[in-house]
Amino acid sequence: MSDRPVRTTTSALVVALWLAAFGAATAQVKAPDSFEAPYRKASTKVDNSTNEVRMVWQHLVEIPYAGWLQLKFADYALPGSSYVEITSFKDGAKQRLDRAMMQRWFPRSAYFNGDALMVRLFAGPDTTDVHLDLAATVVGVAPTGKDTICGPTDDRVNSNDPRTCRLLPIGCTAWIATPNGLLLTAGHCLGGSNPIVQFNVPQSTSGGTLQHPPPQDQYTVLQELAGVGNGTGCDWGIMLAGTNSQNQTPLQRQNAFFVLRTVAPGASDTIRITGYGSASGSRNQTQKTHIGPFTTLGNGASCNGAYRLQYQTDTTGGNSGSPVIDEATNQAIGIHTHGGCNSNGSGANSGTFLLNADFQRALNAPIPQPPGPLAPGHLVLSDEGTFDSLVQIDTSTFGSQPISGRFYTRANAVTMATDNSSMVVLQSGTFGTFANELLSVANNGATSTIATFGSSIGGVHGVDLGQDGNWVVVAGDNQVRRVSPAGAVSVIGTLPGTTNAVTHDHETGNLLVVTTGGQLLEVSHTGALLRTVASGLGQAAGVDVSPTTGHIVVITSSGPHVRTISRAGATVSSFSLTNASGVKVDDSTGNYLCTHGDAATAFTPTGTAITSYGPVRGLTATGIEIYGSRAVSGRGSAQPGTNYSVDFAFPSMPGANYQGALSLGQRPGISVGSDTIHLRIDTLFNLSLVGTFVSNFAGTLDGAGTATGAIVIPAGAPVGLTIYCAAIAFQGSQLRVSNTIGVTLR
Repeated sequence: MSDRPVRTTTSALVVALWLAAFGAATAQVKAPDSFEAPYRKASTKVDNSTNEVRMVWQHLVEIPYAGWLQLKFADYALPGSSYVEITSFKDGAKQRLDRAMMQRWFPRSAYFNGDALMVRLFAGPDTTDVHLDLAATVVGVAPTGKDTICGPTDDRVNSNDPRTCRLLPIGCTAWIATPNGLLLTAGHCLGGSNPIVQFNVPQSTSGGTLQHPPPQDQYTVLQELAGVGNGTGCDWGIMLAGTNSQNQTPLQRQNAFFVLRTVAPGASDTIRITGYGSASGSRNQTQKTHIGPFTTLGNGASCNGAYRLQYQTDTTGGNSGSPVIDEATNQAIGIHTHGGCNSNGSGANSGTFLLNADFQRALNAPIPQPPGPLAPGHLVLSDEGTFDSLVQIDTSTFGSQPISGRFYTRANAVTMATDNSSMVVLQSGTFGTFANELLSVANNGATSTIATFGSSIGGVHGVDLGQDGNWVVVAGDNQVRRVSPAGAVSVIGTLPGTTNAVTHDHETGNLLVVTTGGQLLEVSHTGALLRTVASGLGQAAGVDVSPTTGHIVVITSSGPHVRTISRAGATVSSFSLTNASGVKVDDSTGNYLCTHGDAATAFTPTGTAITSYGPVRGLTATGIEIYGSRAVSGRGSAQPGTNYSVDFAFPSMPGANYQGALSLGQRPGISVGSDTIHLRIDTLFNLSLVGTFVSNFAGTLDGAGTATGAIVIPAGAPVGLTIYCAAIAFQGSQLRVSNTIGVTLR
């Protein structure tokens, strides 16, 4: 008798006779035979008021006759220690996905063998609204197509080299290179949808259907760092993998890597290719290896001529990306990319020699930080609720707590105070005797009023800290106000339409304002309307500027809800996010942190979810700030004849070296080796002039990751001159890049 539970739903699918013909191509990719089908099944939202973890929902996913399955999720809420557990009925393989792991998997499951999976949802102690929503299944079927090899017979044999892995869903090979654990593959294997690499791959079924290793041998690809696919000799890719279900990297679990060799092979040398090429029966896209003679290394000035390796070693579709191994040394000398052998023994297969200059530059570049978590460790969300409407979230533990201290009627927006260690909240007095106020709130909840605006302005909507230490506030009466640290309020301009949010453009020193009528306006620091950057955006609710690209990010109520807009007003990219209400661009990573409903989610600029914070019970988020986020912030009068202090804060890198850059143009750049990290070198950079302004802009951060420099402003410096400042911190291969601030002399 089967140990499967009785199936009580009608959502199972039957695999039809669906076959995709595989056409031969020079590049040796072999995507696994599969199809994706909608599969909608959702749990209810469940609370767990006990002090223990409880299973609150289970569901059998059964696709009769499927060779393997992968699940994709439409929505989920896994607060606290809640998690999802997926178990294969065929071999008992399990995967556990908590909130952080779900985001790391994009969100979807690992690949599981067999045609049935049990999905169980567990709610952590004292959690609410725990739920899971299945969206689709990816179904593996028997393969079709004809294999091609070099010569009349396939001479490859099964192997188990721990350094190589299978790259899905595109169907290629990758491998661990050097002690830093980067993965190498062919450039034409990059660009796939949410790629996964698999080590210790088992044999396929007798019919050739792929079988998968347990989840602990599967890893998502966090970043495709570099690569090109420009033909033989010019085809290479570099990837950075994430961690498995046990929080191990491939290098940590496999404990093996290829040593790279850039010495050309000799005429009598032999070449080994190990990879996951297609074959008939149980050997289909499992690890196989073969040794054959080296034939030629190209010559000529072009990339294709100079770096093309050729050899007569058997490969088939799926071998693209395999290591080209010098048999005498067991070291990798190239990346296999193209077929070319014929069954009569003529021709040769090809790869890219690792001496390729572009490849070497990319390989030796600093490894960027993977997406998230967001620096420096705490988020602050404002809330339109009626009590404790300021919430702090710890990004390392995902825990949330209200920042108490007073009764708020509606916290419409939040920004940093000038000391970079407390928050400033804009409260809209919407009923009773509560006033429109700008409040200072310390981390312990201690609250004081900075300024009061009166009840006739129609509510206060947006606030941002300026580069000069003053705040700019936009309100329902369409006026733009400046508030000094002492609480002095002055109207500096009136704009068309109801203004909803404001931010500072650190490139120009101007303001960017969005309106309920869907306009994005550029406003001078004196309050004058300069131009309409874009219109027709729908009711806009939030705005920020990316320091890494200079693009403007706008949140709107109508889809697409998150729009990246160039300075010329063109939409660069966009994605949908229901109930989007605010945005903050993380200065360190360039990722977008968006509030929506009762949560905040970090996205890449193209809309890939990285990490979700929340849901927070009872929260309706209106704004967001990254606590202590201004890696470079300024304080002082910014007047000729004074010193303007510049604080550097990189909390994740105490003791690191830092370097600052100043510019009298728009975007200072900091040169690191042959590259410029994030910020371009400005053509107006003038060392002789800037040198009279700067003091202590390089050194070592203290134990808290902070340091202070000074801009010495000469007495005769012209009023209106803007000095821009940025910084980097560097520690080993890690780099952090600050935001850019501009100090306008007044």
